[in-house]
Amino acid sequence: MSPHRSLVDIALAAGLAIVAVLLSRLWPGNPFAPYMGELPPLLVLPLTAIAAPLAINLLARHGQIGRRQRLRPGLILAVGAGFAVPTIAVDIAAPWPHDINVALPQGVFFYGAIAFFAECLFHVIPLGLLFALFQRLAPRASPHLAFWSAAALAAVIEPAVQIAFDPHAPLGRTAYMGLQLTAFSLAQIALMRLYGLWGALGARLGYYLLWHIVWGTARLPLLFAPS
Repeated sequence: MSPHRSLVDIALAAGLAIVAVLLSRLWPGNPFAPYMGELPPLLVLPLTAIAAPLAINLLARHGQIGRRQRLRPGLILAVGAGFAVPTIAVDIAAPWPHDINVALPQGVFFYGAIAFFAECLFHVIPLGLLFALFQRLAPRASPHLAFWSAAALAAVIEPAVQIAFDPHAPLGRTAYMGLQLTAFSLAQIALMRLYGLWGALGARLGYYLLWHIVWGTARLPLLFAPS
């Protein structure tokens, strides 16, 4: 993938995220507050969209992302949805609180926007920074080694953040989320390596679609119906 194409992809994704943020405001409440505090999403998004292109351009210039030109959206979405299936099983066995999801129709736009934020903050930007760091520390090492070394560290960022957000969760569920999100992060990074930004972002959207939208709607009457 050319650096120019990678920049076009991230600009398009950022534009769609801005539209999604604006549409999410048609409903009351601020679903972004638990993740961004008092910072408005339309302020955080430009800052994200400045750092992410620098990182993704660096990775593309060294041939580390978008190594296949033909995008396979069905496969990418299926990978993300597949990772959601065991999480649904855990939720059935030991339910999370009833209010963990943003309800429809606002949820469609919220999860579309937050997917872009998450992918940039957890994968694109850390990968670029760590890749540059490994190249500086070991300039004679191959770019492939630098990329996967960066990937191994970047893959644990999201699990660590998720666990920090839920410090009182049962130990078994915490262990599951740590392992599952690390594996999912590595899968997303591998898809980014093959298909560029849309590989990782598409997998996250597939995960969110099944876990937050489909199951997020179905779990309320199934798990929390009055007895």
